[in-house]
Amino acid sequence: MQLGKHRCAVLGSPIAHSLSPVLHRAGYRRLNLDGWDYCRRDVTQDGLQAFIDSLDQECAGLSLTMPLKKTIMPFGKPSDTWSRALKVANTAIFHWQDGTGMRPDISLYNTDVEGIVRALEHAEGGADRSNLHDAVVIGSGNTAASAIAACAELGMGHVDIVARNEAASARLRGLSETLSMTASTWPMDRVAKDIDERRFVISTLPSHAADPLASLWRKAGMALNATVLDVVYKPRPSMFVETCRQLGAAVITGEEMLIYQAIPQLALMTRTAQADMPSDLDETMRKAVQEALR
Repeated sequence: MQLGKHRCAVLGSPIAHSLSPVLHRAGYRRLNLDGWDYCRRDVTQDGLQAFIDSLDQECAGLSLTMPLKKTIMPFGKPSDTWSRALKVANTAIFHWQDGTGMRPDISLYNTDVEGIVRALEHAEGGADRSNLHDAVVIGSGNTAASAIAACAELGMGHVDIVARNEAASARLRGLSETLSMTASTWPMDRVAKDIDERRFVISTLPSHAADPLASLWRKAGMALNATVLDVVYKPRPSMFVETCRQLGAAVITGEEMLIYQAIPQLALMTRTAQADMPSDLDETMRKAVQEALR
């Protein structure tokens, strides 16, 4: 895979804000890969079929973001635990048959779960939160499902789901139960019970959508002992992150999740064993993101 020209891209709509090209290009440099490029492409749900049909054998893989993580599923084969369980994928790997001109086989993966798990673990470091347990997940979309799966991976026994959409919340409750967790749902205009005892709080809402919740929590004068992840990275810091920090939480922003989901994506797209990836790749990507955000 290191010889010749290889192209990858992140698809979504809107997409101009995406930092994925910064991360993947930094990864190519760290891996000394020549002839690789990674770009953004604004693709809607209705346009995904035509875009995939337009690709040629230079395309090694795609990253998928909103609103394409479910839309991609009929185009390929779920190939890891979480793409099968959640029916959501953020990574498509292309397997071309040389010289045939035939449509490639596509393998689908979900690296968002690993990205959330590793971001939370990295943020905690050596911090002792053994007296805290369980989690709060804010939102009810595809990333919320990945967040609940990450909570299961981290050994949580219960999750509070804070969302406006009751039907979607019910689906997430069902997912929690299949992952051997109990779940409660809370509307956005109420404070989740015993939130001061929660170990993790994960907001999966888009930019500014969590601002009213931040105002509610600030007015309630509550304490937060949790590690808080806000998956958005623009604006940076968000009002939600700033409020959680003021309430006592250890906070991390969305670029951390983005880094840790990009590392397995990079391994899959370049056909590199993840165990062979440089141990400092996260720091390489972090520096590239910080420079881009400045």
